Amino acid sequence: IAALTTCSYGFAAEGSFQAGGPLGTINESGVATPMSSNVKVYGSFRFAESCTFDPQRNLILAMNPGIGNELQENDGYVSLINPDGSVHTAKWIGATRDGLTLHHPLGSAISNGVLYTVDGIMLRSFDLATGRPLNAFEVTGASFLNGIGVTEDGTAYISNTRPPERIYKVTADGDVSVF
Repeated sequence: IAALTTCSYGFAAEGSFQAGGPLGTINESGVATPMSSNVKVYGSFRFAESCTFDPQRNLILAMNPGIGNELQENDGYVSLINPDGSVHTAKWIGATRDGLTLHHPLGSAISNGVLYTVDGIMLRSFDLATGRPLNAFEVTGASFLNGIGVTEDGTAYISNTRPPERIYKVTADGDVSVF
């Protein structure tokens, strides 16, 4: 069990984003091998605030705030969970920090091949196929973004659960207003 690790099956240029791969091992030659399908791993994250189902891949995306920002900033990540609750990919988004800023992801939603998550006072989006970061919009006036719903056109409706308690509307272009 100690040999289990998050494997990354592609190589990226230094400083560029790289998503993590399914659980498995890496041998002495650096060759990654996925874990056998008859092995199930449960857990692997500190706590998951929100989960969103991806029907295209039949996986659950779990937003993980990581450790508190006061201890380490930019430690959030997204895990992929199988429908039976076992771990598919412990750190899919967040396997590396190259090209990634994700502090404390909470609420999440999927629309048109994009994963949206709220992160402090930011709305962040990621390509659902690759995990690559797409956009980051600051929600001016927010103090603690939590829940999110996204329409077909990419408009996000986001709850701010601490004063001022309100719902924000963020368009696909990043225009922010109080709903």
